[in-house]
Amino acid sequence: MIPSVREADPKASSRFSKQIDVSDLDDEDTIAEVNELLKQQPMKNDIPSWNCQDWVMKALEALDGAALLDNY
Repeated sequence: MIPSVREADPKASSRFSKQIDVSDLDDEDTIAEVNELLKQQPMKNDIPSWNCQDWVMKALEALDGAALLDNY
């Protein structure tokens, strides 16, 4: 079963610390490629110690591996 996608604004969380920009995306093809790579990153909800920070690190590694980051 594929979980539903939920839009969220991390900045609205009281736990939000800061935003760190890692790249400037300036064309539709690059944005589409980034979106596709991010959609491919698994949510490992079956591992209790795994959290959103782990997901972000794996996503950054995937984007860096695809040479899509400027400042990583």
